[in-house]
Amino acid sequence: MRLFLCGFVLACIATASAAACPTQPKTPAGIVATEKSWVAALEQRDSGALDCILERDFADTTWRGVLIRKAQIMARLPNRPPSSLELSDLQPTLLGDSAILRGVNTQRSGTNVIGSVRFVDVFVYRSGRWQAVSAQESLIQAR
Repeated sequence: MRLFLCGFVLACIATASAAACPTQPKTPAGIVATEKSWVAALEQRDSGALDCILERDFADTTWRGVLIRKAQIMARLPNRPPSSLELSDLQPTLLGDSAILRGVNTQRSGTNVIGSVRFVDVFVYRSGRWQAVSAQESLIQAR
C-alpha cells in the first residue's frame, strides 16, 4: 500500500508540474514563441520556465563542441552572467509532432556584442506544448 501511495503522489506531482507549463499551438508560430520564451527564461534566470521548455533528456552541443545536458544548464542558470539575447533569421519547420528551428542568436552585454551563433533547435510536441530536445550552435565569425 505504501508503494502505491508513493507512486500516486509522484504521479500527482508530475501532473501538477506539467499543468503549470504554458501550452502553445502546434504551429510554426508556436515554435517561435517557445524559442522566445526560452531566451526570456535564460535572461531572467527563470528555472521554472526553463524546466518546462527543455525536455528531460535535452542536450546542447555548444559552438565549442561541448555537450551540455539539461541538468548542467539548470545548475548553471542562477550564476548566468547578465546579458541580452537577440534572435534573428528564425526559420521554423514543422514536421508532425516534431519541429526544427534555425536562426541566429546574438548575445550582448550592454551595447557590446559578445558573439553570435547560428543555431538549430529540435523540438517535440507533447502535452500541448513544444519542448526542446536538442540544440547545436556554430560560431559566426566576425568579418
